[in-house]
This record gives sequence, structure tokens and C-alpha cells, in this order.
Amino acid sequence: LETAGKKVGIIGTNENVIGDKILLTKSTTPTTPNSLELQKLFSEMVDEGAEYVVMEVSSHALFLDRVLGCAYEVGVFTNLTQDHLDFHKTMENYMEAKAMLFDISAKGAINKDDEYGKKILKKHEKSDILTYAINEEADLVAKNINITSRGVTFDVEYKGMVYPMNLCI
Repeated sequence: LETAGKKVGIIGTNENVIGDKILLTKSTTPTTPNSLELQKLFSEMVDEGAEYVVMEVSSHALFLDRVLGCAYEVGVFTNLTQDHLDFHKTMENYMEAKAMLFDISAKGAINKDDEYGKKILKKHEKSDILTYAINEEADLVAKNINITSRGVTFDVEYKGMVYPMNLCI
């Protein structure tokens, strides 16, 4: 988005920023702030001219209603690991919490290489979810992946066409 000339706010594990401006230090807040702090961040981002916000929405935030009232244009599921079983107790509970994102997102993207991604996809079989994978059949499939110290290059197959990609570090 920034490459396309858009002003973007970012809310995530490491920090909350617009461009080079840090909005709130992450030492005192969770990945997804509580609803009051989150709305304050959104307000600051609007005041700074942000047109878009890219944010990490944690399973805790979804389950505890920290994002209640938020509507997302696109929700993305990458994968599940055993990081938050202290809170969710089981992988199924963890998956159910993450799947809540697709109830509040207009569109979605789901990793079909992840077993829980496949389960979430079955529960949210709407036409506006795009799937991606390396090892599975999906809408977007990455092939010829080459990882170097300078970045990653790969081809993306989409609707019978191949698009070369280059992600620099």
C-alpha cells in the first residue's frame, strides 16, 4: 500500500506506526490493544491522514471482544501453532477464536497448507475468500520459491497465469 502511495497505519506485535511515527509503544500493550486504546489508535491514524490500517488481530482480541464493532475489509489466516494454549486450552478452541475474524471481514484469504486453515474454510465457504498455498490446490499457488539473504523470489499461479514475485528484505 505504501509503495502505491497510500498512507498506512500499522497495529501489531512489535509496534503501532504511521510511516516513521510510532504511535504507542508495545511494551505495555498486547498485540491487539483493548477496545478503548484501539479506537484511540484509529482516531490518531485518521488524524495523521492514514487511508488504510493493517493490523494483527489476535485470537485473544477476537475472543475477548476487543475488536467488537470493528469491520474489516480483508481478514487473513496464515497458520496456527501452539502459542496460546495456556489461554485457549485446545487447538480447536484456538482455531474457533481465529475463525471469528471471518465473521467480521468482507473478504478473506486463507492458507490451505495449514490443517486449521482448511477447517476454517469449511466453516466460512463464501465466494469472497481467496485461498493460497504452496503444497495444496488453491486460488493462488506459489512455485519455484528461492530464498536468499536479499529476499524471496517465486512465481504465483492465479487463474492459469503465472506472475513472478520478488520480495526484498
